[in-house]
Amino acid sequence: FSANCAVCHAGGQNVIMPEKTLEKEALDKYLAGGRKESSVVTQVTNGKNAMPAFGRRLSEEEISDLAAYVITTSEVGWGGSTSTYYTLGVSKKALDNVANTATISDAIGSEDGAPLSLTRDIGAGERIFSANCAVCHAGGQNVIMPEKTLEKEALDEYLAGGRKESSVVTQVTNGKNAMPAFGGRLSDEEIGNVAAYVINNSEAGWDE
Repeated sequence: FSANCAVCHAGGQNVIMPEKTLEKEALDKYLAGGRKESSVVTQVTNGKNAMPAFGRRLSEEEISDLAAYVITTSEVGWGGSTSTYYTLGVSKKALDNVANTATISDAIGSEDGAPLSLTRDIGAGERIFSANCAVCHAGGQNVIMPEKTLEKEALDEYLAGGRKESSVVTQVTNGKNAMPAFGGRLSDEEIGNVAAYVINNSEAGWDE
């Protein structure tokens, strides 16, 4: 749940459709098929509205475990924590990127006058991306609006402000369309690191 769902449903909430939480009463009211594990399995597997389908990304066992967690927690109550996400590993590509943080071409000035990209930790950016963004943007793709990927050409065409770190920072901070705002959930440093990671990977190419 933390790795795949908490980006939109941390603490049992729903950042896209606030009334459709994972609380007991909301599941009773809104979940197709009623508040039971099989109904959660169906929605997680097939997706619905802005929620992507996980049927090809998680195993049946993983989806079943996730459904059990959601139903059980809806009974006992959600703790409301939004901070325990950073549990995923770092790929070899990320470690290589950390050693080459100066390769990012964005030249936005930081407070001390150095290029902003030189102050970023791309390895940390990948961890944040995996925990908060990969549910919709795994491999640089976009499961909600498939043409608006994180590939170089798509960012050049669609990203407001152009393909640079500051533009990614703005969109991650404020959100846009179905994408939630992370300004109150991630620190400025974390958002800066994930922006550097996105721009760097748009240059180097995303691993699927």
